Amino acid sequence: MTAPGARRDGQSAVDSALGELIGDSRALVFDEFHAHDAGDAMPIARLFRTPLDRRITLVTTSNHPPAGLMPDPLHHHLFEPAIQLIEERMDVLDGVPPPAEVSADGRQRFTTPGGRGPRP
Repeated sequence: MTAPGARRDGQSAVDSALGELIGDSRALVFDEFHAHDAGDAMPIARLFRTPLDRRITLVTTSNHPPAGLMPDPLHHHLFEPAIQLIEERMDVLDGVPPPAEVSADGRQRFTTPGGRGPRP
């Protein structure tokens, strides 16, 4: 007898659908990633875990750090497994640009990553 939601081959319907969707992809990109709904928050950890377990590169962009991806305090706890997965298994980079420096002539100059100065 198979478990509820499982197919005869032992995979859940969700895992099977993800496998078909991902196929032989080597990278997945999610732009402007954010969760607004409790129904969205609950399966996200599982949706991320499958490609990570298959060693598929995940790239996500967001205007929020992992802990801020589900701002609703009433449902934030539902998203905590996804936050933990992101923090433990992904490299989180802060994309905030360095502060601008204003030169003597009033132009803004930006410092590049690695501490190299602005181009003339």
